[in-house]
Amino acid sequence: MLASSHHSTSFYHNSATSALDSESEALVQQAIDKAMQNRTVIIVAHRLSTVMQADQIVVMDDHQIEGTGTHEELIQSSKKYQDLIRRQSVMIKPITESFSKAM
Repeated sequence: MLASSHHSTSFYHNSATSALDSESEALVQQAIDKAMQNRTVIIVAHRLSTVMQADQIVVMDDHQIEGTGTHEELIQSSKKYQDLIRRQSVMIKPITESFSKAM
């Protein structure tokens, strides 16, 4: 998945946060968010949380552009994006439910 945020200076980020634990990922994401301010950013990411705030997201499937838009637009228009959200939600839901029961 590619995403961009339109500003003056370019910045490229290949998201490698998928290998991190949640706490480390949050710290890295905060640093990335700060570095992206006032820049045009191209992000290659597998986790939707990395790109949800982007001005423009490009969803690719099998080397083809499947959809473009904001997070909200893609939820309405892109079957592939909807599928990615479902898959990531399914992975997160059992963890969230276990955590809620423990509290």
